[in-house]
Amino acid sequence: MKARQRRWSRLDNASKIFLAARSSRDSKVFRLSCELREDVQAELLQQALDETLRDFPLFRSCLRRGIFWYYLEDCADRPLVQEEKDLPCSPLYRPDKPGLLFRVLYYRRRIHLEVFHSLTDGTGALWFLQALLVRYLVLEKGRALTEEEQQFLNPPYLEQMNEDSFSRLFSHQSRKQRTKAPRKKRSVYRVKGSRTPDKRLNIVEFQLSLKEALARSKALDVTLTIYLTALFVQGVFQRMPECEKDKQLTISVPINLRKRYGSYSARNFFAAVTLELQPEELESGLTTICRRLSEELQKKSSAEFLDRHLAQLQAYEENPFLRIMPRVLKDPILAFFNHRGNRDISLSISNLGQLKLPSGLMPELEAASLAVAVQRPQLCCISSGDVLTVVLLSPFLERDWQELTLNLLRAEGFTVSSDANELPLENEGKSGENKIKQNAGRTSGQLAQTEPSAYPMIPLQLRPRLALKILLFISLLAVGSSYLVHATWPSPFPWPHLVVLGVINLWMYAVIIIRKRRNIAKFFVYHTVLLSLFALAWDASFGWLGWSINYAVPIIMASAMLAMSICGLFVRLDKGDTVLYLALAGILGMLPLLFLLTHWVTVRLPSFLCGVTALMLLLSVLIFRFPLVRAELARRFHI
Repeated sequence: MKARQRRWSRLDNASKIFLAARSSRDSKVFRLSCELREDVQAELLQQALDETLRDFPLFRSCLRRGIFWYYLEDCADRPLVQEEKDLPCSPLYRPDKPGLLFRVLYYRRRIHLEVFHSLTDGTGALWFLQALLVRYLVLEKGRALTEEEQQFLNPPYLEQMNEDSFSRLFSHQSRKQRTKAPRKKRSVYRVKGSRTPDKRLNIVEFQLSLKEALARSKALDVTLTIYLTALFVQGVFQRMPECEKDKQLTISVPINLRKRYGSYSARNFFAAVTLELQPEELESGLTTICRRLSEELQKKSSAEFLDRHLAQLQAYEENPFLRIMPRVLKDPILAFFNHRGNRDISLSISNLGQLKLPSGLMPELEAASLAVAVQRPQLCCISSGDVLTVVLLSPFLERDWQELTLNLLRAEGFTVSSDANELPLENEGKSGENKIKQNAGRTSGQLAQTEPSAYPMIPLQLRPRLALKILLFISLLAVGSSYLVHATWPSPFPWPHLVVLGVINLWMYAVIIIRKRRNIAKFFVYHTVLLSLFALAWDASFGWLGWSINYAVPIIMASAMLAMSICGLFVRLDKGDTVLYLALAGILGMLPLLFLLTHWVTVRLPSFLCGVTALMLLLSVLIFRFPLVRAELARRFHI
């Protein structure tokens, strides 16, 4: 039977930096949420998700690692709706377990869509969530789709959603359009605080009237985004230490490029620009801050500026030296430049606009919300109907600047209801206790609990990795004891060296089992290489008797090739991975033939048999699985 070749696609320009920049504290996951009038029914939500996924093939993708770049590949996994029990914006992408890059959760009356940013941006996720909501609410009502709802679910641009607009619009731009970003002249203020012990987000959510907010921003002759950003800046400035008030404050703002460039791509298509406020402007009041931010945003969202900025980003990707650099080297370099760029940013904002549904379903929707895994304080806002939700996020335990922002909103005349997730105590990570600070809940007053929160209580999640600590203790004890015994009772044979080799081999296997346990073919290759190296090192420690290359290495490689072939027949494995690693095992198995040609071995039969086995394996893979090998090489070696 001919193996079905999986579809794959290159990552867009913005997606590549998210993979290099992700870390244990910044998962690069964002969350879109909506609140309904009734509690969520999990069975109907699962059915709605299955139906929605058919219209969004992009969301049926997983991330794979190539030699030069990551890439997207079709994934057959079925997403399962789950009740929210983990921390918001928990990691989605795991290199050792390729899977879908989104999840759908629910809690009471809320539905959450969490997405890894390399898959899509906020607009693409918003389209998916809106389609999911339409199908869910129609199923809940037990009726057929109306004509308006059918048109909503099948827009004329549905076929254009998989387009890579970055590549189409900015690839091979003239170098004259490319400019380097100006360097900051003044030092930049960075918000500091105590990190949450289990890396959870500090989330404070405000809800107010959209009409009132629009009227107030119109009175100041600025957009709603600029008005909310100015209040956000004032709240942060009020808690800024006096010794740092001579620093400038910078705000990163994402700009949706779809309207400007006529794109309907559901993939990432935005540009982040940085707005700057000088110390004297921060002290001048709300009106001046609004005017200055508006001028900065108009300048940096102009067609001329964006064309140059986006051409420069695309130029980095098309740099010949960067393209041919292996991914394992490229990732730390991109991460370094991303980290350096983040040091010049004080705050971030993101306004996703409105969550819209067909008119017959809008009454079922009470509010929407947006949250992002953050490295610095960030303001996110989204509206639904007349409800504007403002979410203030931070990686720190302190909530003083959020309360200052709440006071500023009230001073502007807004009626604000608030909600917040629960944070562990700062010393909880040290004591190991599981106490939660009860400062969350829905309220129209201070941040104190008055009614059940929309955020579930999640206990402190510390993973001490006790097993690895025990293994480290045993390893150190074994090595130390062996050298102590050898020093006390000397012997001509240096047996403590073997103990060291054994401990090193043990740790190598522990790492392989942890990282490669879900890819059996890759495990066999790693196992073969490490076991062969261990045999060579052991033989060298005895004064080189030659048994490693005469017997051990050929037997290890031949048995690994045989085991991989048997597993391919009886165990359900990923065909692309299996074929590629079978070919790699065959290439490694040719090494004993090199031993024969160079007369390194004194016993020729094991090396001869291993080389013949490897040659037969390589020929069988190339003859019977060549299209699959070619497709895998195209995926993993694309530049």
